[in-house]
Amino acid sequence: MFGVLTAWISQRWALAVFEGGFFALGAVCCCAFAYRPFRVEFPAVACVPWAAVAIGAVQLYSGWTVNRWETAAAMAHWATFGLVVVIAAQFAVRASLRDAVRQGLLWFAAAVAIVGIVQYFTANGKVFWLFELDRPIVPLGPFLYRNKYAQFVELFIPMTLYRAIERPRVAIPWVVLGMGMLAGSIGAGSRSGFVVGIVETAVFFFLVGLGGRVDRGRMLRSVAQVGALLVLAGGVVGWEFLQSRFQSDIREDARLPIALATLDMIRERPLTGFGLGTFSSAYGEFARLDTGLFVNQAHCDWLQWPAEGGVALLLLMLGVGALAVRLAWACPWCLGVPVVLLHGLVDYPMQQVPQFAALVWAMLALGCADFRSLVQKGSPMRPLYDRAGRSEAR
Repeated sequence: MFGVLTAWISQRWALAVFEGGFFALGAVCCCAFAYRPFRVEFPAVACVPWAAVAIGAVQLYSGWTVNRWETAAAMAHWATFGLVVVIAAQFAVRASLRDAVRQGLLWFAAAVAIVGIVQYFTANGKVFWLFELDRPIVPLGPFLYRNKYAQFVELFIPMTLYRAIERPRVAIPWVVLGMGMLAGSIGAGSRSGFVVGIVETAVFFFLVGLGGRVDRGRMLRSVAQVGALLVLAGGVVGWEFLQSRFQSDIREDARLPIALATLDMIRERPLTGFGLGTFSSAYGEFARLDTGLFVNQAHCDWLQWPAEGGVALLLLMLGVGALAVRLAWACPWCLGVPVVLLHGLVDYPMQQVPQFAALVWAMLALGCADFRSLVQKGSPMRPLYDRAGRSEAR
């Protein structure tokens, strides 16, 4: 939560406090284990961030990186992700604690999303109505980029819809919350955020309809509620800006030439990469278009990973993507994780803001724990029902 709320701060101290906090927490856990050993949960997916740290270490030792400082900083980011997964896995052992953590994150995300929408229209470009920015940007809560806000709510929209179907007696507030989150993407004009959010919602209802996890009548009511509230939410924040962005000339978008240049970088060093975190340092040599702007990211995570870490890093993240899809199939509330990774095909949700990337890894760890509990119970997919309905059936 601290990391998300300070994501707008460009000074190094905010990220240093965030990452240092996890390293300190990891040290406390190690001391506690040394004093009184306990069972440590270490999900297999935690190996991926630590493997990325190893890739960075090899790049530093072999002199393959074009910027040693940036690679060292990126190694710290990846190590933090590894700690996040391991620490989150300890909290996710017990189902009651896991649900409490997930519920707390959901309420936090709801507060950030609602505050972000109100702030966008009323704060005159200030963060939380208090902090001036040194750039002409209109933030949404702590997010300086409209697509970062969209990716943040993409993590939690399936969780709100899951609650709505699971508890039909209080479904309307949860649907309102989910569509209210998506309304921020509409009002801010995030084209990819709006499209991905709509597709995500459709896929969610497809998943909950599989295997008879919810009766058809309940699902149809939820779909109708979502459609009506989405139109209403869009009308409140206004569709005009989003519509104008869809009508803009696609040839003015620099993503394609940046992607082609990134492919050239991959062909140049397919095995070694240019060094973790060094995309902006290496890109200039391969640039195909000069827009007069600084190109800080590849605008495609799935190209930036091999450009920086070689094919090995791409294969590792492909494995993470496949795991995320499997988790979403069994636990629809976890659909936001593969959706964010999919959004990375046209944007950079896992780059630039390590605090948000850490949140994605934490959600992945919670999903792994949920999936493992289902496997232990012999249930391939989680049934959806509310406690009140179950009592009436009895």
